[in-house]
Amino acid sequence: MAKICLTYLLMEDSEYDEGESSSFTGSFLEYSAAHWPDHSRNMAFTSNKKEADRVHRLYDISGKPFSMWFPSFWQAVRPYERTPAMSALYLAAFNGHEHEVHSILGMDKSDINTPDDTTTYPVMWASLNGHDRVVKLLLDEGADVNAQGGEYGNSLQAACSGGYAKIAHMLLERGVNINVRGGEY
Repeated sequence: MAKICLTYLLMEDSEYDEGESSSFTGSFLEYSAAHWPDHSRNMAFTSNKKEADRVHRLYDISGKPFSMWFPSFWQAVRPYERTPAMSALYLAAFNGHEHEVHSILGMDKSDINTPDDTTTYPVMWASLNGHDRVVKLLLDEGADVNAQGGEYGNSLQAACSGGYAKIAHMLLERGVNINVRGGEY
């Protein structure tokens, strides 16, 4: 299913007008946009460079495919929030795409400790969504375990909100400050 969604979202002749998003309700575009991250999360990218390149193209925030799938995706996963401006690193962390996070960090680590326009850091997005391997990768690459911001205030609160004990334990082992309050909770 991952390959089908990736192929569909990368079709060269796809046309999408944000103003007409209601006409896509129930369409395969809507399905593909909402579910390709889940379907492709555990693909073996190390042995399949073609699929890794296709995922990388979807994370190109300046490309047409991104502008086509991202608004539908965000509406599906966070329906009551405005669509944020996100770099590829934030979005790959949000989606738990370890291979893509690793690839992005190999080119540029400048966003690792910078919040997005929602004041959320990549490690917080990964913690919030239970992506333990991505949290570990980000911490290993220098993400600040005590970064403050976003809806939950910090990565520990984000992980705990979803019941992700493994991530909470990992953050505690890395020295997260348990006495810090922040966010809405």
